[in-house]
Amino acid sequence: MTTAQIDAIAEPARTLGLREVLAFLRRGALLAGLVAAVAGAAAFLTARASDPVYRASVTLVASQPGSSLTGLTVITPSMVDPGVYRSAILEGAIVADAMTRVLGAQPSEQALERFLRRLRVSVENQQISGLIRIEVEQSDPVRAADLANAIAEGLVAWDRERAQRSLARGVDAIERALAEVQAELAAATAPERVAALEAIRAERQAELARATSTSATALFVGLLEPLRTAVPPERAVGPRVVFSTLVAVLLGLVIGYGLLFVRIALDNRVGDADAIAAVTGLPVLAEFARRNRRDNLHSPESTSFLRTNVMLATRGDGPRVLLVTSAHDTGEKDRVAASLAASLARGGSRTLLVDADLRHFPTTRWLELGPDSAAPLEVQLTNPGQSYPPVNVVVGSRRGFDFVPSFTAAPYPVDALNQGLPALLEAWKSQYDVIVLDSTPVLPYADTLAIGPLATGVLLCASARRSSREDLVEASRLLARSQVRQLGVVLTEVPPSRARRAVTAAQAAADARRTLDPYATAVMAAQQETRPRSR
Repeated sequence: MTTAQIDAIAEPARTLGLREVLAFLRRGALLAGLVAAVAGAAAFLTARASDPVYRASVTLVASQPGSSLTGLTVITPSMVDPGVYRSAILEGAIVADAMTRVLGAQPSEQALERFLRRLRVSVENQQISGLIRIEVEQSDPVRAADLANAIAEGLVAWDRERAQRSLARGVDAIERALAEVQAELAAATAPERVAALEAIRAERQAELARATSTSATALFVGLLEPLRTAVPPERAVGPRVVFSTLVAVLLGLVIGYGLLFVRIALDNRVGDADAIAAVTGLPVLAEFARRNRRDNLHSPESTSFLRTNVMLATRGDGPRVLLVTSAHDTGEKDRVAASLAASLARGGSRTLLVDADLRHFPTTRWLELGPDSAAPLEVQLTNPGQSYPPVNVVVGSRRGFDFVPSFTAAPYPVDALNQGLPALLEAWKSQYDVIVLDSTPVLPYADTLAIGPLATGVLLCASARRSSREDLVEASRLLARSQVRQLGVVLTEVPPSRARRAVTAAQAAADARRTLDPYATAVMAAQQETRPRSR
């Protein structure tokens, strides 16, 4: 893959299908079920232990009354939107006064706030009239009805007082106007001006007399009147045990799956084969399940498919030089090189495995070889003209592969590899069909970038549990910029169930290729796997 192709790859906009949705639901079923069960149990116990709740309601109608009644002057307040009455209840002193009358003591601010949170005031505004409905919830049905009626009475009184305050403001306005005329009359000297002011004063005095008389004899009527008074309810409206439990269970499911969604969104690991192909553009050559610590090599079944894919990807090249590396640490490529070499040897290829990681020498450790088993790679790099016998590792009862170990960290690995490895490879190519180089990770060290162009192709290993997408993409970009041919990605530490599905899918793909490609047929026919062992 070229650098331009790697740089052009962006995170794709994926559309979730039914299969992905079902997989997500199945994956989070345990967590969501646990959260839902805890939430439902808590809601059930809380609702069962709660006191019963009774709701009493009263309805008022707001309309415009007649202008006179039995010869008396009727004074009403100005028309307002019915929503004003709701604000008067929730923001004024009506509720506090009602609680004081019913409970016999003035409520505290905390008690008033708690009551207001459970008080419901709804308004229905019509063209001619409006309805104000007040609902009070209490544990005592009689107290609930008394409080609802007391609030309604307080609202009716507040509306009637608006008419009185309106007339009082009118009287105050006339008195202020009369005082201004008196002051101006005292300062006036011109006869014409004095006469005019006296006429105005007489008119204001008459208006004041009429207003005062009206205030004393008028009937003040508000715009509100009760349509239905509150009575003590017979049945409680709460707690709703079943409803509360169901809501809690649903919320628990939402929270459980929400936590899983957040976890997936924040998970930066490489993911599955589709995600790797999307972010790197590289195929996944094999998926290896998590191994038991006692197993030195990966399973023969998965390794055989890796071998087949590698042989097909490098068809026509020979002898092959395969470089196995990773993005960040040696744990990502743990034992992949040794497993591939064992599979190649079982398939009949003359195979040489070289521990070219002169910093960690992981393959030598996995094969449990001692310093006296063979000349290490560092010695051979400094003496490329000298012939050193490799170690032969037996794979089951079949032919094994040869191995060049490393035992100590080299002081200057890049220089040693650059100077000695090309000559060694030329000598080895005359003896082997496949040479597998286990090299250092790409990001922290330059060793792989230095020897990468010498290889037929590179296998980039990644751990499904620990590798990040950013590290994998950056490693692939560095290899592409160094003109290194990338064969694909080997995914390790995959959950066993997913690894089994990958083997099944690979088997189906191999069967399809086998019917179309004679070369693939020959390769697959050589796969008779037995469990490897090393010495």
